[in-house]
Amino acid sequence: MSLAECIHGLDEGLCDICYPKARPEPRGSVSARPKVRAATPKTSSRLAPSAKPVSTADRRLYRMTAIDDLEGILARGVIDDSAGVSGWMATTETPPSADFVFLVTAAGALAPNAHDSSSFEVVTLIGVANDPVRDRVRGILTAAGYATKVAVYPPWFASSD
Repeated sequence: MSLAECIHGLDEGLCDICYPKARPEPRGSVSARPKVRAATPKTSSRLAPSAKPVSTADRRLYRMTAIDDLEGILARGVIDDSAGVSGWMATTETPPSADFVFLVTAAGALAPNAHDSSSFEVVTLIGVANDPVRDRVRGILTAAGYATKVAVYPPWFASSD
């Protein structure tokens, strides 16, 4: 790998934990005192601006998969599931052990009519619980000819108890 990366698997400078941003310097105090005015009710002929529609294309979707199933997915190049797109979830659930990985994609990357399967190419990140699992997953990806980003993110695997 040509770029340096942090312990979480992110490129140098992209991890706020390993490379925290400098705190902004506090502003000096204002010497002039603000004028105090009595509040007057304003009437406006304008209507309140309508809320913009929320774009869900950029929302991340997560899919929990057993590491043992990852090799088969990579060999086929397809994430196959009878549950289809519903196998992807907008919020994460706590997996029972480090034997699982999270496949992460953007909602906009999935075809709107994808009912039974998704191409593995839509996966932009694989989240793992620890460094040994990251190394194992990288080996599986390399053997299959994929260069998908693998990041260690323990909070996804922390027990909610």
